[in-house]
Amino acid sequence: MLHPASASCCRPGAVDVQPRRECEKHAREGAGRRMSESGHSTSTSESEASSPLARLAASVFVRPEGNIDALDGLRAIAVLTVAAFHCAVFSAYATPELERAGATNFAQHLLLNLWSGVDIFFVLSGFLIGRGLIRDLKTGSRVYYPSFFARRSLRIFPAYYLVLSVSLFAVVPNAPPLFRYLWGSVEAGALRENAWASYLYLSNYLTPAGAPNLMSWAWSLCIEEHFYIVLPPLLWLTMRGTSRWLHAVGLAVGLAGPFIARAVAYLQDPSLEVRDIYFYSHYRFDELFVGVAVAYASVHHTAALAHFAKRAGPVLPLLGVAAITSVWIFGSAHWGNAFRIVFQFPLLAWGTAALLVHGLHEQTWIRRALSARLWFPIARVSYGMYLIHPLVLFALLAGPFRVIFGHAHIGALWVALYAAVVLLSFAIAAAMFALFERPLLDLGGRLARRLRS
Repeated sequence: MLHPASASCCRPGAVDVQPRRECEKHAREGAGRRMSESGHSTSTSESEASSPLARLAASVFVRPEGNIDALDGLRAIAVLTVAAFHCAVFSAYATPELERAGATNFAQHLLLNLWSGVDIFFVLSGFLIGRGLIRDLKTGSRVYYPSFFARRSLRIFPAYYLVLSVSLFAVVPNAPPLFRYLWGSVEAGALRENAWASYLYLSNYLTPAGAPNLMSWAWSLCIEEHFYIVLPPLLWLTMRGTSRWLHAVGLAVGLAGPFIARAVAYLQDPSLEVRDIYFYSHYRFDELFVGVAVAYASVHHTAALAHFAKRAGPVLPLLGVAAITSVWIFGSAHWGNAFRIVFQFPLLAWGTAALLVHGLHEQTWIRRALSARLWFPIARVSYGMYLIHPLVLFALLAGPFRVIFGHAHIGALWVALYAAVVLLSFAIAAAMFALFERPLLDLGGRLARRLRS
């Protein structure tokens, strides 16, 4: 069982909403961020680049104007933590079975809870998607559905289907036996038989745990795709007018519904394990809606949100870090109790939201750390890294790092493995972004503008 980000796994993903002039600096930055990630706007060096290498450098390493720098740090940390989790579990350096047997130290326990990077992606996706839709409703009382889905389709689908199809038709026939621990099987027929659920973004519901699954880490992408279907009509029903009561209803449905569902599930069966509810959209939507709540405040209460962030100062991000750390210490993606089933997910989400709000509005060392330039290239290709890093990991485990299993110095080898996975995943994802994803982002931007006109 995989617990990736993406983010995802936003999973990460770019949002391309045409920016409108606002009085608040960070609101302008947010709109610019979405525009630049969608391909609506490019830097001079990017537009003038002619060779593949020049396009790669400009697309991946040059921050576009209007970038929300603090989000880069959050997005990069999210994908790096998920990669660390997978490296720990699949190298057998830290496993749930060792943890249950009490055979892990603090570092191993921490690694086992770095699945939480995916929750950071959920909040960022909810914020970026929600902000564009809520702004549309505030200014024009409508959601531009064709434009919205055109942008999302050309951002998410191409890389996803590329990796999925290459895996099915090129990697599976040549995969070493070790890959059965990633896919649940190395039998091409069994993997093809279940692949349709991944192609339809339904594997988190229709592919049972342990069954052959070509992209078992796509569960988080399934959740985000389901969110993209649910969110626009919900916002249109509750936020196209000026009624604050209806606005509150829309947010409450998304925030309270999954929380109540988890609580009811636990009350009905206290022996429930986290993995029994972990992959399902209806149990996880509240984390995305935390991002939507921040987006709503940034659009409808911009000055109040900025004032709140200023009054809270560094206390706000420190509270956010404390909330996330509590899950790293007491949480689990496997074994259940009331805290893990009901509360750990909102703690991760609101902790991330606290860091997000602080990063949008305050100038402190915390924001400067999250905004460091080194984060941007990783953040820029975090979606691609999320998609391909498990394949890179198993290729290394089946090849140069096969000695790690049972090695006396597994800790040192794990560090080397993790570094190799990150570097190789980044290189492949950067090339995929520059040569494949970016042209389609540009196309999505042009198509979205045409559909809105």
